[in-house]
Amino acid sequence: MIDVHIVCGFLGCGKTTLMTDYLSQMSRQGMAVIVNEAGATTYDGLAMRAGIGELAALRMMSGECLCCGPSNELARGIMALQSMYQERCGAGLETVLVEASGLARPGPLLRQLGSLGKPSAHARVLALVDATLPARPDTFPEVAAQWAGASALILTKTDLAPDRGRQAKALARTFNPFARIVDVRDPCERALKAFDPVDEVPWIEISPPSHHAGHRVGVFSFRQRSHVPWREAAEWLDNLAALAGERLLRTKAVVQTDSSSPPVLVQSVGSTFTQPRRISKHVRGHAVVIASRMTAAELSAVQPTGIFREESADGTLSTYL
Repeated sequence: MIDVHIVCGFLGCGKTTLMTDYLSQMSRQGMAVIVNEAGATTYDGLAMRAGIGELAALRMMSGECLCCGPSNELARGIMALQSMYQERCGAGLETVLVEASGLARPGPLLRQLGSLGKPSAHARVLALVDATLPARPDTFPEVAAQWAGASALILTKTDLAPDRGRQAKALARTFNPFARIVDVRDPCERALKAFDPVDEVPWIEISPPSHHAGHRVGVFSFRQRSHVPWREAAEWLDNLAALAGERLLRTKAVVQTDSSSPPVLVQSVGSTFTQPRRISKHVRGHAVVIASRMTAAELSAVQPTGIFREESADGTLSTYL
């Protein structure tokens, strides 16, 4: 199993700096790096090499964004690095860091990892949040996809923001209630915390958020009716992905199938879903959907209807950003 960390963030938010700060503190044994830039020259890859020296396995992929190119380009890149590392070091890769281009959406990148074969990959998405907010998720759909797909949101450039990043942090927390937020001033400590998944949890507790109409990205929360057969819940998730398409940014659902079994957790980044798995914590069944240009009425109409119910009136759990 290879751990794949996909580092996303809008143009100029500090992805190369974060990765260089991390790599400079690690032994880099069993580690490889992929740098993707949409331009003809991988300036970020050259800057990273200048900052940390040679890596046993570094692949620069330029010319087009990986999420827009051939459907398995990322998987092919990782397999090439695996062969390169095996030849040079006589051992297999353990970790791959992927610096995505500034306009990349994480969902298509995760989908490509499905063609990796052996060894398979365990992937997570990190998204950088520029505290000066030059690009907001309600304005740039790429930023919306990056923030929504992340398991960790890393605040950068707080020293340049007039409010030290308070507005950006609040927006990030409201936008993606699943993500762990890393707000650390020291760059080396920030890098270590960003790539350490120890504090991430596979569930959230839902509480009614505020309601701000008029924007394009919404966080919708639904309660599950009691005891839903898994096949019905799976059908609902499939139909949700089919209906929303690229408008679906993130999903996390906890399905309670019966009173005696642990609930089932399933997540998606974009329309790419993880394998369902049982979790030990008994929580009430619910689903949280982050989507752009969709309404609660559209989501409530997903078939089979009645599995997940939006709470209304003073218990409303949907919010627009």
